[in-house]
Amino acid sequence: MPHPRTAALLLALSVLGSSCGLIRIEGGLPSGAEQAAASTVERPACEARPVKLTYRFDPATTARDKQIMQDAMRLARDHFPLIFPRFERYSYDDEGYICFPGHYTEPVTTTAEPPPDNRIAHYQPGFGITVFVSSPWWRNAPESYRYTIMFHEAYHWYQELASKDETTLNGFRRTNPLWLVEGTAEWLAYEAAVEFDRYPDMEAIRSLLTPLVRYDGGELKTFETRERDASDAYPFFFTAVDRLIRDHGGLEALRSYWDFKDDDVSWKVIFQRSFGISVKKFYAELAAE
Repeated sequence: MPHPRTAALLLALSVLGSSCGLIRIEGGLPSGAEQAAASTVERPACEARPVKLTYRFDPATTARDKQIMQDAMRLARDHFPLIFPRFERYSYDDEGYICFPGHYTEPVTTTAEPPPDNRIAHYQPGFGITVFVSSPWWRNAPESYRYTIMFHEAYHWYQELASKDETTLNGFRRTNPLWLVEGTAEWLAYEAAVEFDRYPDMEAIRSLLTPLVRYDGGELKTFETRERDASDAYPFFFTAVDRLIRDHGGLEALRSYWDFKDDDVSWKVIFQRSFGISVKKFYAELAAE
């Protein structure tokens, strides 16, 4: 996902010191007599597994940046966590049931090419995380913020994994509002950075980001899609999600939202089920502040 940043945010941070395509199923499913015969075969317990991490570092990547990225992703994998679900499938090759997929890997890639805009990094399902190490926003960022960037993109990966289901093994099928996608990644990125001693506490983060909010609460609805420039709206998204977490169910409600797997249900319905408040009332709540 695009992860745009502003110069004001970078300056404040320096002072304080964001679906893997269809998976091919091996062997397919049996039918008729084969199903009856297979019903007597012992079936495996298909537990979720941690993702595998690979790295593709551009020569321009410094040794310290490599260390930061590897460390951040190792921490994020267990913290969020980055695990992939596996499901029972019949394999003709194995003549029995297997757990599918056997592994799940996406890369962390760095590039010295200039970013297409003022982004620092992004996550793209199937292609993993890309970091633009030539970006001035990355080069000038303090290490604490570089960790936060990696945690942000890792959380986008978590969002993708959490929404996978047995039918398609793909995530992000439904439409999710931009402010909630990016706001949750931003909030959880800072929470992880605090957890791993990159910042003192979440109150320090709130004190940092609140003065950077450039929008009125009533404008949150206008950021449901990418039609409006959101390059300076990430502090705004953070505060909206902070309000959700504080007053409407906490992290458990947030996880419930991303874990909801019925893609035929509107995000607004899932929002109300998860947070116990309608989107309309939540917007009104923010506008009243």
